[in-house]
Amino acid sequence: MTLFACIGAGKFESVRDSLNRLSRPGRTPGPDFAPRASGHRSPFNAIYGISWKVIHKMWGKPSHQVLQTGRTGFPAAPRRAIYPAMARKFTDPSLVIASHNAGKVREIADLLAPFGVAVVSAAELNLPEPEETGDSFAANAELKARAAAEASGLPSLADDSGLAVHALGGEPGIHSARWAETGNGRDFGVAMQKVEAALTGKADRSAHFACVLALVWPDGHVEGFEGRVDGTLVWPPRGVHGFGYDPVFRPDGYDVTFGEMDPEKKHAISHRADAFDKLVSACFRGAVP
Repeated sequence: MTLFACIGAGKFESVRDSLNRLSRPGRTPGPDFAPRASGHRSPFNAIYGISWKVIHKMWGKPSHQVLQTGRTGFPAAPRRAIYPAMARKFTDPSLVIASHNAGKVREIADLLAPFGVAVVSAAELNLPEPEETGDSFAANAELKARAAAEASGLPSLADDSGLAVHALGGEPGIHSARWAETGNGRDFGVAMQKVEAALTGKADRSAHFACVLALVWPDGHVEGFEGRVDGTLVWPPRGVHGFGYDPVFRPDGYDVTFGEMDPEKKHAISHRADAFDKLVSACFRGAVP
């Protein structure tokens, strides 16, 4: 017998309303927020005698990252409900991609194409690139998206992503783009050579790409999502597709690098695609303009 059948439609709505009230500012958050002490029972459980486990079986656990959890590393942000259906839906006709990287903008635009959103890049709007002063992918993604939203007055989406090489302690990580800096701008050929040189004498060539997406509205509301793809570094670089470190990264389960892979196939399995799946589930799917 379902919980709905046990308590009736009217009480079920009261249960849901009580759960929603618990996610308001100043109230104890649900289980997907900060860790709870062992044996803790929320006011919701005390009133209705219903465990969070039962609620999760009914509604399912969240599929998107909630900023208060710290799993993406975002600082505290305006509070939102803990279930994907309660995340803010994107209903605006246009979206700023807060990036000056043409390859990244093109990839993000391709992923958003099915939703009919008019995409414009920060470069096209002549928006300045903010200094990336954050200490994590999440902090930098939010910083960039917030700067674009404030400057343009439009919802803005930014990602911060990079290559984490396990034998190098996660480097270049958030400094992935900086490793490509030269006196004449960014050259990822140089960056790939630096990574290969640093791996000299090391047997472990495993690595992963990480991506955090931040979607910020002009009113300051923010949603964040994290994705990852694991693989192995190869040398020399292979392929002409993609951008950044793609020619030296071979994803697990494949015998070609991202640089050799058909772009559509890469979009389906990449770290950015993983984060986008969570973004779409939370903010785009079922949205009504």
